[in-house]
Amino acid sequence: QHDQRCMLEARLEGRQPVAVTDHAATLEQAVQGAAQKLARLLDSTFGRMHDHR
Repeated sequence: QHDQRCMLEARLEGRQPVAVTDHAATLEQAVQGAAQKLARLLDSTFGRMHDHR
């Protein structure tokens, strides 16, 4: 069962906060999954910011 949940939020200056959530069987897996999701989200956000300059 995926009964462990981790939610991470990033607050970037001048932008709205972004958040991700991951559910997993263990707390460690949930934290790792959420961290990976947040990294991908920030990579795409910064990539789009860079492309607009």
